[in-house]
This record gives sequence, C-alpha cells and structure tokens, in this order.
Amino acid sequence: MLGKQCMASCSPIRARNGRLKFILHTITEVSEVTEITDLRRAKSEAEALLAEKELILTEVHHRVKNNMATIAAMLLLQADASDSPWCTAWRNSWTPNSA
Repeated sequence: MLGKQCMASCSPIRARNGRLKFILHTITEVSEVTEITDLRRAKSEAEALLAEKELILTEVHHRVKNNMATIAAMLLLQADASDSPWCTAWRNSWTPNSA
C-alpha cells in the first residue's frame, strides 16, 4: 500500500521583469488512486497484447492455409503429368476445397 501523497498543479506565468513564476492552483491528496490507475493501465496493456497475439495467430493461420493449398495444387499438377495408376487414383479421389 502506498503512503499518503499530495499532487499539486501549477501554471507558469511571467513576471514584469520577464522571470518565470508559478501559481499554485490545487493540492489534492492521492493515495489509493495511484494503485487503481496502475491496475487499470496494466489491464489495458494486457488486453492490447492479447489482441496483438490473436491478430498474429490469425495471420499465421491464413499463411499456413495458403501454403497448404499451394502444395496441394502442385501435387495435383504433378499427378496430372504422371501416368502412374497410383497418381490417377489419387487424382480421381482428391477434390480441392473451394473455401
């Protein structure tokens, strides 16, 4: 648990001689507010990281699916070029997924 802290806000102004002065506006006591803010910030960061990982996983899935479709198409082309009975049977049994 944090000890009691104070938060002050002030604004800079210039005096007639050009030097900076500060006017104190408010002083507020800050104790558990910081802890809640830190928890909310950590939760927000965790949610952002999870969303990023889900996006990466979706992209990897998409790329693997495309690569598998390319390999299947190459095998089908190779089977079309062959007169082997095995390739003919495989080619006749294989139907590409249209999705």
